[in-house]
Formats: sequence, C-alpha cells, structure tokens
Amino acid sequence: MEVAPFTVAGVAVIILIPADSTLKLVGTALIVSLALFRAVAEIREWPGWIQTASPIAIALLIGFFTALTQEPVMNVIMLINLMRVALTGDRRNVALALIASLVALIVPALIYPEELAGGAAIWSIVLAIIAFPIQSKAQSVQAQVGLNSKLAGVISELLTSDDSRHSIVNAAHELGEADVAILFEVEREGGLRPTAGFGVDIQQMVLMPDDISAVSLSIAGRETVFAPFVESVDFVFPSGVSDSGLKSVISCPVVRDGEAIGALFAGWRSRVRRADRLNPSIVKILSGEVASTIEHSEMLDSLAESATRDPLTGLPNRRAWDRLLKAGLPESSRIKKPLSIAVLDLDHFKSFNDSFGHQAGDRFLRDVATAWKSALRREDMLFRWGGEEFTAILPNCGPAQALEVVERLRAATPGEETTSAGVATWDGTETAEQLFDRTDAALYRAKKTGRDQTVPAEITAG
Repeated sequence: MEVAPFTVAGVAVIILIPADSTLKLVGTALIVSLALFRAVAEIREWPGWIQTASPIAIALLIGFFTALTQEPVMNVIMLINLMRVALTGDRRNVALALIASLVALIVPALIYPEELAGGAAIWSIVLAIIAFPIQSKAQSVQAQVGLNSKLAGVISELLTSDDSRHSIVNAAHELGEADVAILFEVEREGGLRPTAGFGVDIQQMVLMPDDISAVSLSIAGRETVFAPFVESVDFVFPSGVSDSGLKSVISCPVVRDGEAIGALFAGWRSRVRRADRLNPSIVKILSGEVASTIEHSEMLDSLAESATRDPLTGLPNRRAWDRLLKAGLPESSRIKKPLSIAVLDLDHFKSFNDSFGHQAGDRFLRDVATAWKSALRREDMLFRWGGEEFTAILPNCGPAQALEVVERLRAATPGEETTSAGVATWDGTETAEQLFDRTDAALYRAKKTGRDQTVPAEITAG
C-alpha cells in the first residue's frame, strides 16, 4: 500500500516522459526505493529523522530529474509524496516536505523558465493549498479513532469508580481538553447544585433554573447550548466561572427518562469555533453517559446503604459499627479528643416478646431507636448491634460525660421497660475489639448485679 502509488506513478512516468529510457528507469527506481525505505523505517520504528528525511529526499530527487528531463510529469509523484506526509505526519514534517517540494519546483524553473516556470507556479500553489488542510483533517480523524478506545476506557471506569461524578469532569478535561468542567444536578427544591468540578471552586456556586445561564438554558430546553464567543452572548456564568478567562463554552443537558436532571458544562480559554469539533463533541458524548452513571452510582449507594442499615429500626447495623469505630479511634488520636462507646441491652426483652408477641416487640424496638436518637447529642451515633442490644459511639466524650449521655438514654427508654448498659472510654492504645470487650464486660456486670443500671468499664492496666 505504501509503495503502490509511487510504482504506478513511476510506470506512468516511464511511458509518458519523452526522455532517455535509462534515465527514466533509474529515476523511477530511485523514487520507489526511497518510498519503500520510508515504509520499512515506519514499520521497524527507526529514528524519526530517517522518516522525515525520506520524503524530503524524494522531493529533491524529483526536482533533480525534472531539471535533467525538462519535463514536469514527475510532479505527480511529488504530489503523492506530499499527500503521504500530510496523511501521516505532523505539521513540522509537512512543512519540511512542502519546502523541499517547492525547492524542487522552483530551482528547475529558474534553470528552464520557458519550459517549467508556468507549471512550477501552478504546482507550487496547489501543493501549498492542499498540504495543511489534509494534514489537519487526517489528524482529526486519527484523534477520533484513538478517542473511541479512550472513551470506552473512560466509560468502563465510570462504572467502577468510587467517585464517578469527578471521573466525568476529569474526562472532560483530559479528553475534551476543557480548562473548566462542572457537573450540575437539579435538586428537589429546584436549584442547580454543582456536584463535581475541574478548574474551578464549586463550593459557593449556586444556580437557579430560571437564571439566564448556559446551564439553565440547556436544562430548560433539553438541548446543547454552545457559545464560541462568550463575549457576544447575553447569558450569565455561575459565580467563580465568569473570571476564568473562558473564550468558548458548552452546556449539554443530562436527560433521564425524558427529563433533564442536570447538565455538563465545559469551557476553554482558547477559541473553539464550531460545536462539531472534537473537544465539544467529547463533552456531548460524556453528557450522554452521565445519566446512566448517576443511576448506577445511586444504585450502588443504595446497596451500600442497605448493607449497613438495620431494616427494622433504620439504624446503622453491626457492619457499620465495625467500620466507623475503627475509623474513629485514629481520628480521636489525631484531634486529641476522648472517644467513648456504650453497649445497651433491653432488660427482660424475651419476656416482653412472650407476653405481647413479636410484632409488638418489633414496634417497641423501633420506638426505642426513635427515643434514643432524640436523646443523643448531634455528633453521637446509635447502632443496632443485634436482637435487643444497641451500641453507641460518643465522640469528644470523656468518662463522666459519657456516663451522663448513657443515663439519659436509659431514662428515655419507652414505657415501663428498663435498660442495662456498659460504657468505656478509649485508652488511646487498645484496638476497637479490645475497647468493645471492656464495654461488653461492663454490661455483663450491670446485668449480673441487678440490671437497670449503667456500669463503667474497668480501666486497663496500661
């Protein structure tokens, strides 16, 4: 495929050029050999300068044989040579090949102006006009082809990412080369809340759907809003975006079940003049993936929530307790604040169930959870450990204060039922399991010594 165009053109030269047969054969053979050499250099990934020098050598060789034969027919091969560079090379290689081609045209024309000047002028104009547009289009196609695999990788990553929303705006930056990217989502109250951003601080950013902004307009109309010249449009930008120096912006609606649930906004500090160019197209493609990504993320969040939530009382369960207590101990050490825990057990709950039935027992457990949550401080956390046992994590709470909190919980027990509890404060070195064992042992003493009381855990020997 690489050598075929040069071979066909060479055969045409041999037939059409009125010159010495040996000269024609030698010239064609040299040009085809150089083309073959360049193909081998690309396949074997030889140094780049070899691949750059080959088309330059072909152009200069054509100029040499044009000067010898005083015939411009070989210029067809020069056109093939330059187009080949434009289709596969960068702008630098195209520029070097074009300069070499112009030299190969102009020098023979200066030697034989009457025979070659007119053709050289026409060919120079043709080559200069077509070289860079072809190279630009070829680069765009290559980028699009390469983009498909990158997008496939990004979409796959979105489904496995711990933070898919940030993955989306990062992809808009990396693939779409956006200087600013923001994902807005519609809240139940009607506002537009930025849930992820790149290149801008989204903390204080607020939009209303009736604002005259690119984001609001794209959501209201469920269509892409593209502004290649932001200085010529009337809509406003979110706070923190207007001073980002953006010259072109796009806002693509995120649609799920026919309803716009948000928008993916992107902006560039360099001019993007058409919405069908590669970078805006990438943002459009990503916006089409946002809805399914958000839905997938919400489903995973729901599954994670159900896995750590007690279905009867709505409290976090034992799995959540393990995770949060293990995370709370190093945090307590870092901020140098005490952390206490409590284990609470409803007294004679089996008798309650036997007397009133399991449905009444379930209702009572729900009432206990509601009453105790109301009695806790804002930062405290209540868990259902299992059966009639509950646990609590009490951050920033020393022994005396922890005892007060637990007594308040016991006093809030609904009806005429009573509660036994054990309470302990972390000693700063023990593991979560050791801390729980101390607290559970205190609960055991509370139940053994009469119930309806709170017993502090024994202080560790260390």
